[in-house]
Amino acid sequence: MVRDMVISQLNELTLDMKTLVTDVKDKIDTHMQKFPTGALTGTATLQPSHGPRTYAEALVNPPSHANPRLAAREAIRARQFMLEGLDRESKAGQMGSTQLKAELNRIIGKLGLKGNGIRSALPQKHRGILMEVDDDDAASWMKLDENRAALCSALGPSVMFKARVHNVIAFNVALTIDPDNQKHREEICKANYLNEDAIVAMRWVKPIQRQAPSQKTAHLILSLTDINAANRAIANGLTICNRRTRIEKIKKEPIRCLKCHGWNHYANECVSLTDVCGNCAERHRTSQCTQPQVTRCVSCNTDSHASWDIGCPTFLKKIEECNRRNPENALQFPPTESHRNNPQLQLQRDRLGHLLQGADHQPRSLPRGHRHSRTAHNNLRRPHPRPPEDDQELCEA
Repeated sequence: MVRDMVISQLNELTLDMKTLVTDVKDKIDTHMQKFPTGALTGTATLQPSHGPRTYAEALVNPPSHANPRLAAREAIRARQFMLEGLDRESKAGQMGSTQLKAELNRIIGKLGLKGNGIRSALPQKHRGILMEVDDDDAASWMKLDENRAALCSALGPSVMFKARVHNVIAFNVALTIDPDNQKHREEICKANYLNEDAIVAMRWVKPIQRQAPSQKTAHLILSLTDINAANRAIANGLTICNRRTRIEKIKKEPIRCLKCHGWNHYANECVSLTDVCGNCAERHRTSQCTQPQVTRCVSCNTDSHASWDIGCPTFLKKIEECNRRNPENALQFPPTESHRNNPQLQLQRDRLGHLLQGADHQPRSLPRGHRHSRTAHNNLRRPHPRPPEDDQELCEA
């Protein structure tokens, strides 16, 4: 009896759905007949096909609103250059930002740069200069090797341009890797068909002395100078020790002091007179805590968890605030220069950033001071050749 009633109700529902679909179809046909044929065919030419699409073009169509702040930040980064090796006893090394800007404009004017020059020049702590040029033409001029060499020579014999690096994180890498070994970096590049100098630095997320004795793998941070190589690594992964390793872009996270466990400043800038334990919140260093089983969070003022707990409500709230301030966190791949110069791709990227900037990204369980939130991965896989046998030597080292 019950079965017959269910079947009867399903049949009635099916008939109702068919009637509804037919009615909607008739109304659409009636509405479309009101438009001339030329108007309908003209709309098909608004988005012509231009052959194979790049990753940025293949992004889903976001809403009509865009995020201009993301585009502005990327444009500023494209116009910024870092100089290092400036002698503090030299004339330029003793200048303030205003005088340094005037001096740089004088030098590049003599070198032949026409039009706008340096917009700002900020001296850095480690004998460096962060300068921003006025426009894209000046940025293109600054990227030429002969112009760079002439500018560095005018500032000092040891001055050079510092390459912009793109940091990615590799998950579960074998501990046989030595991050400080140049040969190991070169072998990883060779196994993945990268330039030998593509990886300029590596370091473990958790210091080696804090890893468990029985631990076999750990997370590794790699710094690459080629943004295209970084994007390929994120899409395809990297082969390390004959094992395919998943790669993700490192995102910006809230700044936290490891001395007082406050926010928005580092330990070397902390004004607190005493250290605060990250476990029990007492007045001593976390490494000197004698009662690690006692937990208390400094930010939440509660005993339910420690200050370093990744499930801390204050930490999760700070993550959300950081994502709103940095919409580039929503991008899975760092945009390349060709994407910045394409207005249509830039609009799509900005819209996607605005669409996803409020997403809740849960952080991964990583050690204090090196936490990195994670997002879902698009499975963009391409065929990759089998790594050479030379990589076996790295695994057995």
